[in-house]
Amino acid sequence: MKKTILTAALTLALVLSACGQRGGDPEPEQTPVPPETTVPAADTDLSDAYEGLIGQYTQALTEHWTGGDLAEAGLNHMTADIPADAVGYAITDLDENGVPEWIVGTRNAGDAFYQKLIFDVYTLSESGEPMLVFGSTERNRLYWAGGDCFAHVGSSGANDSFDTTDRYEDGVLKDLNRVTDPGDYRQMELTAFVPAGTGSLGPILDEVRERVYPGTAGCSLTAAQLAVELMNWAADTGVTEETARQAAVDWLMPLGNDEAVEFAGQMELVDTACRELTGEHGEDLLSSIGLTAADCRWGDTVPAAVNAVLSAVGVGA
Repeated sequence: MKKTILTAALTLALVLSACGQRGGDPEPEQTPVPPETTVPAADTDLSDAYEGLIGQYTQALTEHWTGGDLAEAGLNHMTADIPADAVGYAITDLDENGVPEWIVGTRNAGDAFYQKLIFDVYTLSESGEPMLVFGSTERNRLYWAGGDCFAHVGSSGANDSFDTTDRYEDGVLKDLNRVTDPGDYRQMELTAFVPAGTGSLGPILDEVRERVYPGTAGCSLTAAQLAVELMNWAADTGVTEETARQAAVDWLMPLGNDEAVEFAGQMELVDTACRELTGEHGEDLLSSIGLTAADCRWGDTVPAAVNAVLSAVGVGA
């Protein structure tokens, strides 16, 4: 009798188990993709543990460290590949377990490869120290997929790529064995490390230093091209005079005295081009470098932020 009851119970359990299945296979777990761009707030007291890292990244991005310098300091080398003001961070409790995570990612990066990219995910160890959970590389990257989920993509070779979705839980990324379409990647709301506009100034000044050589053939035209970039930068970012001046000073800091003097001479040619471009014959100069008035967004005069940059690097001193 007992054997009959046991057999019946086992049969019933198997039937009930099969009711929750379709075609004999369990339904795949659905990956939540919330529409919002914010993340859960974190405990502000515990969040203070990340102040050191915030300071390190702020210094590195302000001073335009190279990828090698960043890697040597234990920071993500990929942050050197985009304008400094396109890099930001968020402190959030991703899995809502009371321990705040620190996320470093891109803020409206123009390059498709970097849009919505997450550079680093940190959490706190049992002793309260920041601990890296994941750091993106060119071949192993995270993109935020909303909530506590991340698209995890990359490759280990030409014929060995991967594309899956991970859920963050208690300091671990767990593979959900599902693909998140790139169209569903989310832009996380991040706080910039440096003021808007300052990060994109550095590459322009780098170009001036590398390409403008007073007295060489074509130098004036090169200076005119970079003058257009500089004035468009000021117009596009709306950067203030003080922020622009400080950004130029920060860029100059690594240069020695002789290098700074030489750079001031290079920027004098850019200054001259700015005056000509906003003068009576500006359209003629634009035509000579293959541009038209439609390519210019600064108006009729040299933007005040550009004058602040020129003054900061020693033009007219």
